[in-house]
Amino acid sequence: MRIFEYLLVTSCLFVLMNLIGNQTLVAQPISKPTVNSSTTHQIFAPGEIVIKVRPNVTLDEITSLVETHGAKILERNPTHGIYRLKVSGPVEKAPFSYQSDPAVEYAQPNYIFAEVGGKFITLFDIELTIHRFIPILRQRYTQPGAKEKLLRTLLNDKIFSQAARDEGLQNIPEVQWKINEVVDKTLADVYRQRIQASTISEKEMMAYYEKNDEKFQLPEQIRGQRILVKTRQEAEEILEALKTGVDFGKLARERSIGPAGKKSGTFVMLRRGKAGPAFEETVFALQNGEISEIIQTEAGYCIIKSGDKSASRRIPFSEVEKQIEMSLKAVNQEDAIGAKKKELEGKYDVKLNLEFISEVKIPVTEKLDLRQDVDSIQMLREVINKAIERPY
Repeated sequence: MRIFEYLLVTSCLFVLMNLIGNQTLVAQPISKPTVNSSTTHQIFAPGEIVIKVRPNVTLDEITSLVETHGAKILERNPTHGIYRLKVSGPVEKAPFSYQSDPAVEYAQPNYIFAEVGGKFITLFDIELTIHRFIPILRQRYTQPGAKEKLLRTLLNDKIFSQAARDEGLQNIPEVQWKINEVVDKTLADVYRQRIQASTISEKEMMAYYEKNDEKFQLPEQIRGQRILVKTRQEAEEILEALKTGVDFGKLARERSIGPAGKKSGTFVMLRRGKAGPAFEETVFALQNGEISEIIQTEAGYCIIKSGDKSASRRIPFSEVEKQIEMSLKAVNQEDAIGAKKKELEGKYDVKLNLEFISEVKIPVTEKLDLRQDVDSIQMLREVINKAIERPY
């Protein structure tokens, strides 16, 4: 804990320096603290630093950055922009030069938070684990207490996995099956990511924008307020009250059965083409501030007070550029995956024996839980063997 507290205090000092003097947030030279008279612990992995690059930095830019500083990439996670580097200079000083680069969000020595049997849990491991969570869950790990809890979870996994190796559990067929399954899934995901990597030029996006003009047209829109009631009689009473000057919002809050009633009858926006023709014809004919006659709808009888109205328009390219890029990337990636799949099926002589799907029936049992229990794999094999009536 003394090491963890020491690191925490150091990190706080870095943040304070950054706020006061607008200094770069990097680690300063740190000596190895002595836990007792006979044992010392390393603070960071020799020669290693961790950098996180900013979004939209390309792989070529990262490679150029690393080569410029004479470093080597040891591990990478391009999805989240986290890299573990081997640097030529002292790790106490190396982060300064990286931090000055506009492509780098932060650079720090690769701190060692724990050691198990000669293997480390480092800053890179912690950052990678946190960034694999969905964004809303990452926020909780901004607090040291949450990071410490995560560290202890990773440490426990290391301890028990090491004990499992010592006992040879990795050689049990059922365990090996699960290991191979995870390896296959991981490698397949990484391979797909490499195939899917694509860059869309602005020229391609603009061509798509011009070719698909109808997709980027905003229809006529109107804002306003609505009072919705069940019967025509009630609607007539409300309309008479409105004609005498009673506030529309007040009546909406008191009488309207629609969800907008609590907001004084306000509806955010109605686009042409989203409601029935008769309803739209009445509503869009209103002038700003004008109150409609009673309109019958499937939900009941309503009265509309018109607000601001905007004509149909074409959405500017700048507002949909990101949307177009994502759309084109999705198409390119799907095409790339399909083409590569077809190529690999030929390369590996893939065959499917679909005729057996309808013949072999395996009884479902709640006792099998392959996610939690490796013994269930052997049980499943026994069930399959009983279900097969002829060899294949």
